[in-house]
Amino acid sequence: MANPDRPKGRHTRETDNLNTPGTHMMKKVLVPTDFTRKLRSAQPFLLEIANHFGAHITLLHAYDVVSSASTFKSVDRYMREDAAQEMLQIIQEIEPKLTGGSTINSKVVQGEAISAIVDVAENEDYDLILMGIDGAEGLEALLVGSHSNKVINRTFKPVMTVPEGYSFDGFKTVIMAVDSLRISSEDVLKPLLAILQVFPVQLVIYHKDTGDGAAPDMEEYFKGMTYELVNDKVEDDESLAESIAEFADERQADLLVVLRREKNFFQRLFQGSVTSKMIFESHVPLLVLHDSGK
Repeated sequence: MANPDRPKGRHTRETDNLNTPGTHMMKKVLVPTDFTRKLRSAQPFLLEIANHFGAHITLLHAYDVVSSASTFKSVDRYMREDAAQEMLQIIQEIEPKLTGGSTINSKVVQGEAISAIVDVAENEDYDLILMGIDGAEGLEALLVGSHSNKVINRTFKPVMTVPEGYSFDGFKTVIMAVDSLRISSEDVLKPLLAILQVFPVQLVIYHKDTGDGAAPDMEEYFKGMTYELVNDKVEDDESLAESIAEFADERQADLLVVLRREKNFFQRLFQGSVTSKMIFESHVPLLVLHDSGK
């Protein structure tokens, strides 16, 4: 646990003009599924988002056919029909829980899963990719080849991961970890701003002070919103990953938001000892926003 006596700089800011509700929306959510239990843990997040925004959900399953040319058609047909049946069962479970004009459909495609997820998300302009991750993946595995990590590294679409077994009880506390670099545009923050506009959450912006100054321009991007800015002082025996994990645990965060930059801030964030990486087995849901710097 973090030291409660650790010096922290806290700043709460509330500006005068509220953003117009509905400026930022999440209307299309892509949900990859491999028909394991991972999707079940992500369902409460999915329903909370879809029902508040009247979003359209697309369940996506990709399958690879490994067979000889002579049997390809029969195997392909079997796998597609089997996947369609699985999809129907998931839709029948989710659809009665949809409200506010939200809808759901499914898409089954033949091909490698990561490529299919990225292609569909970008070509059909989805606002969010929502993925369940199992206990074997955890957040540490985002670095070492999990499906979630590969999707994050190959798309500029926002990606939300929800660990298997996570008990979601609404958006209450959202923590955004930032570095000292300027966020290139408000568009980077659209999914987060959308959440902040429709849910009565406490936003905490966490900056690990390494002597390079506080994160700039937070007031510009979060105008009209109340937030707390925490500048946490560096300690020699603690990594950035440990600090963020401890802070998220202290505040009982429902969602941890990080930026992935082309300059690899996301990778630097998790670099360090195996112990530092394992701390992220705390199973905090993660929203990765991509900042290309353009």
